[in-house]
Amino acid sequence: DDLRRVCLDRVRELAFQNPRVVACSDGIHAMVEAILDPTCSDVAGQLTMTLLYLLDQHTTRRYIRPSVHVQHILSVFTDTETPETSQKEARRLAAHKALMIILRSWTGIFVLASDKQGLRSLVELLSLPPTFKKSSWAKDAVFMLLLSILSVVKSEDLTTHKNKAIWKHMGPNLLHSYVVMVLLALIQAGLVPILAHIGMEQGQEMSSVA
Repeated sequence: DDLRRVCLDRVRELAFQNPRVVACSDGIHAMVEAILDPTCSDVAGQLTMTLLYLLDQHTTRRYIRPSVHVQHILSVFTDTETPETSQKEARRLAAHKALMIILRSWTGIFVLASDKQGLRSLVELLSLPPTFKKSSWAKDAVFMLLLSILSVVKSEDLTTHKNKAIWKHMGPNLLHSYVVMVLLALIQAGLVPILAHIGMEQGQEMSSVA
């Protein structure tokens, strides 16, 4: 609906100017719901960035409840009970895109790592047995997120190697620092023993990826 997009855009603008009013009127929840709504995919990225902005500022983060609002996005990954439908698949895709945006920000990493049900809940999905078929999408999605993050460093390293004379005078590599932060957060969430367990399981399709 065009009217809904106009309303969401106004709510997003108001969130920068007066986040208290937006929070009190349940506008934060409305933005999260729109992020997961496939029909709002064209504005989902902007809405996700708005949430990250509010979380980043010490004066506005009190209006966001990560244990509720961020968990609502993560719940799409951990939902193994509801029937498989085209609508559920579309919400999965929307949640995957939103989580990628969150993980690509410093603020998002801190928020997910500080919540006991944040990154840990995603990592623990990987430990579900392959016989638990309803978890296959979530496990694939988590692996795709990990590979996407690491592939950025791999491609950047190739460029760095070719231009070593230029890069050695440019100081610390912020991209590497970012990836280190992500990996530390994942390790703290228990990723290493779970990957080792997956790698040793014979016949499991993801063992080579792990």
